[in-house]
Amino acid sequence: MLMINVLMINLLILAPQLLELVTHQPPWTDRTPSLVSPIDLSAWANTVLTITAGLAGIERALTFRHHRLLDAETDGNES
Repeated sequence: MLMINVLMINLLILAPQLLELVTHQPPWTDRTPSLVSPIDLSAWANTVLTITAGLAGIERALTFRHHRLLDAETDGNES
């Protein structure tokens, strides 16, 4: 359960920063307005969050855990 919380928190914190980075690139600036993320973390904090997200994802993959919110696209697709 801890790793699911880590993934959700990382998604909420890192996604707006990633969108800001993408929308400031030249191909996107002509088409869409640039997004300014309300979250501005230091480089070391972003690095720590990215590493914890990677480790949490690896832990989930290795233990084959399923969560209905994180795995919504695979619900009902039995193979």
